[in-house]
Amino acid sequence: MFVLHIPSWYTDDTKPFHGNFIERHIEAIALKTPSVTLKVVEINQRTVPLTVEELSPNNTLCTYYVKRRRTLLGRLLNKFLFGYYYIRGGQFIEQQFGIPSLIHLHVAFPRGSVAVQYKKRWKVPLLLTEHWSVYHERNYPSSPPKVKKELKKIWAHVDGVTTVSEYLLNEIRQRFPVSQSAVIYNVVDHHLFQPQPVSFPPIKLIHISTLDEDAKNFQGILEAVSEVRKKRNDFVLNVVSEFVKPQYEQWVVDHQLSDTVYFLGSKSSEEVAELLAQHHFLILYSNYENQPCVISEAFSCGKPVLSSNVGGIPEIISSDRGVIIAPHQTELLIAALEQFMDNFDTYNAENIREYAINHFSKEVIAEKFWQFYQKFTIFSQRDKKCRTQ
Repeated sequence: MFVLHIPSWYTDDTKPFHGNFIERHIEAIALKTPSVTLKVVEINQRTVPLTVEELSPNNTLCTYYVKRRRTLLGRLLNKFLFGYYYIRGGQFIEQQFGIPSLIHLHVAFPRGSVAVQYKKRWKVPLLLTEHWSVYHERNYPSSPPKVKKELKKIWAHVDGVTTVSEYLLNEIRQRFPVSQSAVIYNVVDHHLFQPQPVSFPPIKLIHISTLDEDAKNFQGILEAVSEVRKKRNDFVLNVVSEFVKPQYEQWVVDHQLSDTVYFLGSKSSEEVAELLAQHHFLILYSNYENQPCVISEAFSCGKPVLSSNVGGIPEIISSDRGVIIAPHQTELLIAALEQFMDNFDTYNAENIREYAINHFSKEVIAEKFWQFYQKFTIFSQRDKKCRTQ
């Protein structure tokens, strides 16, 4: 008995953090049931066609590798190779591990068609976990017709869905049939993300994101910081992002904020945990979100959060863990930022961390997925049989 995981998003040599929250979901699930993950990855240097890694007890990763090609012909060849390796991968899984008890697809596109073919082949349930903001009302109408057509095909075969926020689940329900469903948050490693004393002054703010302007509205944060800086100079804003955005760095120089705003570049998970612990609070003023991992990571460090009232954020930020304000209103952010800097030390760090452990820890998320799995008869029957042997 095992679960076969098919991730549509995953880390590789060019995207070290892409889909890492999916990896953490799978790690949690492996605490409850054997899990095998299959993915095909495009890389710059291909040395072996396949690796099989035991990431942890009950957690196996099978990866096929395709050499990255830039030409049109090369991209067409790689499209063929991706399909070919997923066919071979299915055969390999069956030979090495047997038939899975269920298939767990993580994000419907672009690997949903692979999961559907496996479902048809093995006649087992197909579950989907969604993180994607494409389902939002502001995003879905403008999505490419090809994507919407493919999503419709995939959803016709989905037996159950989990989302990382109630907001995302409601958005999905407006577009696709949902039978069995559950809201299961992202995982936070509370052993890694821990509180520590923070020196004062100055007040230390931190922003962690992709800096994608459409989603994260980092320009709005910079404009608010610039206005607040005219009134006080007792704070700094440190920015962590795996992406370099020269336009923001130049804006900071042009507006004489070089002694206030610092770009720290990309950081490992361990470094992010250390940085969050060394700051007084997190600021995230997004235009849209589902359930940002960085908020729950800040909570695990005992830090309050100043954020926007969008997506699934209001589901996890209450008045004793931070402040949420309406998006797209820089004047409102300016006022909230000043007030937050004057009151950040009134929040109870122990209570904030306790909330994170009770809602985002690996053990809690593992149990929620396990309970969801039990709703599917085939899996439940095989599990009972396994436990009695």
